[in-house]
Amino acid sequence: FRTPPGINLWVKGPANFPKDGATPLEGIVETDWAVSTFTMNWKLTRPNEWVRFDAGDPFCHIVPIPRGLTESFSPDMKLIDANPELAEGYRNWADGRRGFISALAARDPDAVKRGWQKDYTQGKTPTGSTFEGHQTRLDVKPFPLEPTG
Repeated sequence: FRTPPGINLWVKGPANFPKDGATPLEGIVETDWAVSTFTMNWKLTRPNEWVRFDAGDPFCHIVPIPRGLTESFSPDMKLIDANPELAEGYRNWADGRRGFISALAARDPDAVKRGWQKDYTQGKTPTGSTFEGHQTRLDVKPFPLEPTG
């Protein structure tokens, strides 16, 4: 792999694809300058048992990440009430979630028909407003079938 200057690859296990008997190990690789290869490593969690990867199984997930991005943040911890708008939004969401779960437990027909709350996946707040920049999928370009250049 070769990335543009300043872009690393986060190398990790495949998303949403657990492998019984093994857990993926992760690392950040500076693929903009390194000339060596790297490996995708798995830790076997059950001694003396086979772990099978079938043809077509994903075995690695690579995520581009700007070098220094994580280090550019300064962690802070505040009580939620320090941000009244966030605190109100959270409380509205929590009240709505409790009500929905109670309605499901009581077999309320509307709640059962709805099945689950989809507000986040639809980019909606508890008040019904939507976030214009909500992203539901990535449009990742595929690797070519043959090497180029």
